[in-house]
Amino acid sequence: MSEVKTGILEQASERNGGFWSILVDGTWYGTWKDDHSALIGKAIIFDAVLKDGKYWNASKVRVDPNAPAQAAPAASGGGNYQDNRQSSIVLQSSYKTAAEIVCALVSADKLTMGAKKDALDITLGLVDEVAVRIYRKCINPLEFLSSLEEDGDPNPQAATKYDPIEA
Repeated sequence: MSEVKTGILEQASERNGGFWSILVDGTWYGTWKDDHSALIGKAIIFDAVLKDGKYWNASKVRVDPNAPAQAAPAASGGGNYQDNRQSSIVLQSSYKTAAEIVCALVSADKLTMGAKKDALDITLGLVDEVAVRIYRKCINPLEFLSSLEEDGDPNPQAATKYDPIEA
Protein backbone atom coordinates (compact mmCIF):
# COMPACT_ATOMS: atom_id res chain seq x y z
CA MET A 1 0.00 0.00 0.00
CA SER A 2 1.40 3.35 -1.03
CA GLU A 3 0.78 6.72 0.62
CA VAL A 4 1.57 10.19 -0.67
CA LYS A 5 3.55 12.08 1.96
CA THR A 6 4.81 15.62 2.22
CA GLY A 7 7.35 17.25 4.51
CA ILE A 8 10.67 19.01 4.82
CA LEU A 9 13.67 16.95 3.72
CA GLU A 10 16.02 17.28 6.70
CA GLN A 11 18.88 14.99 5.72
CA ALA A 12 20.05 12.64 2.95
CA SER A 13 22.44 9.87 3.90
CA GLU A 14 24.41 7.34 1.84
CA ARG A 15 24.90 3.90 3.33
CA ASN A 16 26.47 0.62 2.25
CA GLY A 17 27.54 0.82 -1.35
CA GLY A 18 25.45 3.69 -2.62
CA PHE A 19 22.09 3.02 -0.99
CA TRP A 20 20.45 6.27 0.10
CA SER A 21 17.97 7.27 2.78
CA ILE A 22 16.21 10.55 3.46
CA LEU A 23 15.00 11.99 6.75
CA VAL A 24 11.63 13.74 6.45
CA ASP A 25 9.95 15.18 9.53
CA GLY A 26 11.79 12.76 11.84
CA THR A 27 11.23 9.57 9.81
CA TRP A 28 13.82 7.77 7.67
CA TYR A 29 12.83 6.54 4.19
CA GLY A 30 14.99 4.36 1.95
CA THR A 31 15.37 5.71 -1.59
CA TRP A 32 17.38 2.84 -3.06
CA LYS A 33 20.19 4.46 -5.09
CA ASP A 34 18.58 7.87 -5.51
CA ASP A 35 20.52 10.75 -3.97
CA HIS A 36 18.21 13.58 -2.94
CA SER A 37 20.75 15.67 -1.03
CA ALA A 38 20.12 18.62 -3.37
CA LEU A 39 16.62 18.89 -1.87
CA ILE A 40 17.72 19.27 1.77
CA GLY A 41 15.72 22.01 3.48
CA LYS A 42 12.97 21.97 0.84
CA ALA A 43 9.34 20.92 1.12
CA ILE A 44 8.96 17.67 -0.82
CA ILE A 45 6.22 15.27 -1.85
CA PHE A 46 6.76 11.54 -2.44
CA ASP A 47 5.18 8.11 -2.47
CA ALA A 48 5.89 6.12 0.70
CA VAL A 49 5.53 2.37 1.21
CA LEU A 50 5.88 0.54 4.53
CA LYS A 51 8.03 -2.58 4.00
CA ASP A 52 7.73 -5.56 6.35
CA GLY A 53 5.81 -3.36 8.79
CA LYS A 54 9.10 -1.70 9.84
CA TYR A 55 10.88 0.17 7.08
CA TRP A 56 9.66 3.02 4.90
CA ASN A 57 10.71 3.35 1.28
CA ALA A 58 10.21 6.51 -0.77
CA SER A 59 9.88 6.92 -4.51
CA LYS A 60 9.04 9.75 -6.90
CA VAL A 61 10.65 12.28 -4.54
CA ARG A 62 10.18 15.81 -5.83
CA VAL A 63 9.79 19.40 -4.66
CA ASP A 64 6.23 20.02 -3.49
CA PRO A 65 4.84 22.63 -5.90
CA ASN A 66 2.03 23.53 -3.48
CA ALA A 67 4.27 24.24 -0.48
CA PRO A 68 5.03 27.83 0.49
CA ALA A 69 8.63 28.94 -0.05
CA GLN A 70 10.78 28.32 3.02
CA ALA A 71 14.26 29.30 4.02
CA ALA A 72 16.75 26.46 4.40
CA PRO A 73 17.64 25.63 8.00
CA ALA A 74 20.90 27.04 9.34
CA ALA A 75 22.40 23.55 9.64
CA SER A 76 22.14 22.93 5.89
CA GLY A 77 24.62 25.55 4.83
CA GLY A 78 22.83 28.78 5.63
CA GLY A 79 24.13 31.18 8.26
CA ASN A 80 27.68 32.14 8.92
CA TYR A 81 30.81 30.08 9.44
CA GLN A 82 30.45 30.06 13.22
CA ASP A 83 26.84 28.79 13.04
CA ASN A 84 27.84 25.99 10.66
CA ARG A 85 30.81 25.04 12.79
CA GLN A 86 28.70 24.90 15.95
CA SER A 87 26.06 22.81 14.18
CA SER A 88 28.77 20.42 12.97
CA ILE A 89 30.20 20.06 16.47
CA VAL A 90 26.77 19.33 17.97
CA LEU A 91 26.03 16.81 15.20
CA GLN A 92 29.35 14.99 15.72
CA SER A 93 28.78 14.85 19.45
CA SER A 94 25.23 13.60 18.90
CA TYR A 95 26.47 10.77 16.68
CA LYS A 96 29.15 9.78 19.19
CA THR A 97 26.59 9.67 21.99
CA ALA A 98 24.07 7.80 19.81
CA ALA A 99 26.67 5.16 18.92
CA GLU A 100 27.47 4.70 22.61
CA ILE A 101 23.77 4.33 23.49
CA VAL A 102 23.12 1.79 20.73
CA CYS A 103 26.29 -0.13 21.66
CA ALA A 104 25.17 -0.28 25.30
CA LEU A 105 21.71 -1.51 24.31
CA VAL A 106 23.14 -4.20 22.04
CA SER A 107 25.65 -5.29 24.71
CA ALA A 108 22.86 -5.56 27.27
CA ASP A 109 20.75 -7.66 24.84
CA LYS A 110 18.02 -5.01 24.83
CA LEU A 111 17.89 -4.94 21.02
CA THR A 112 17.47 -7.70 18.49
CA MET A 113 19.19 -7.11 15.21
CA GLY A 114 17.54 -9.77 13.07
CA ALA A 115 19.46 -11.51 10.30
CA LYS A 116 23.20 -11.02 10.23
CA LYS A 117 23.08 -9.42 6.78
CA ASP A 118 20.60 -6.79 8.02
CA ALA A 119 22.31 -6.09 11.37
CA LEU A 120 24.58 -3.33 10.06
CA ASP A 121 21.78 -1.48 8.27
CA ILE A 122 19.52 -1.77 11.32
CA THR A 123 22.28 -0.60 13.65
CA LEU A 124 23.26 2.36 11.47
CA GLY A 125 19.62 3.35 11.04
CA LEU A 126 19.10 3.27 14.80
CA VAL A 127 22.26 5.32 15.40
CA ASP A 128 21.01 7.87 12.83
CA GLU A 129 17.60 8.12 14.50
CA VAL A 130 19.04 8.52 18.00
CA ALA A 131 21.65 11.03 16.80
CA VAL A 132 19.06 13.21 15.07
CA ARG A 133 16.88 13.17 18.17
CA ILE A 134 19.81 14.20 20.38
CA TYR A 135 20.94 16.82 17.85
CA ARG A 136 17.50 18.46 17.73
CA LYS A 137 17.45 18.78 21.49
CA CYS A 138 21.04 19.99 21.81
CA ILE A 139 21.28 22.45 18.92
CA ASN A 140 19.07 24.89 20.82
CA PRO A 141 19.53 24.01 24.51
CA LEU A 142 17.65 27.04 25.86
CA GLU A 143 14.52 26.12 23.91
CA PHE A 144 14.82 22.47 24.98
CA LEU A 145 15.30 23.29 28.67
CA SER A 146 12.52 25.88 28.70
CA SER A 147 10.10 23.35 27.16
CA LEU A 148 10.87 20.99 30.06
CA GLU A 149 10.30 23.74 32.60
CA GLU A 150 6.97 24.66 30.95
CA ASP A 151 5.79 21.10 31.52
CA GLY A 152 6.19 21.76 35.24
CA ASP A 153 8.87 19.13 35.70
CA PRO A 154 11.17 20.20 38.54
CA ASN A 155 13.74 17.65 37.36
CA PRO A 156 14.29 18.19 33.60
CA GLN A 157 16.71 15.26 33.41
CA ALA A 158 13.96 12.82 34.36
CA ALA A 159 11.94 13.88 31.30
CA THR A 160 14.76 13.03 28.90
CA LYS A 161 14.39 9.25 29.28
CA TYR A 162 14.32 7.77 25.81
CA ASP A 163 13.58 4.23 24.78
CA PRO A 164 14.83 3.76 21.18
CA ILE A 165 12.95 0.48 20.94
CA GLU A 166 9.63 2.34 21.19
CA ALA A 167 10.67 5.19 18.86
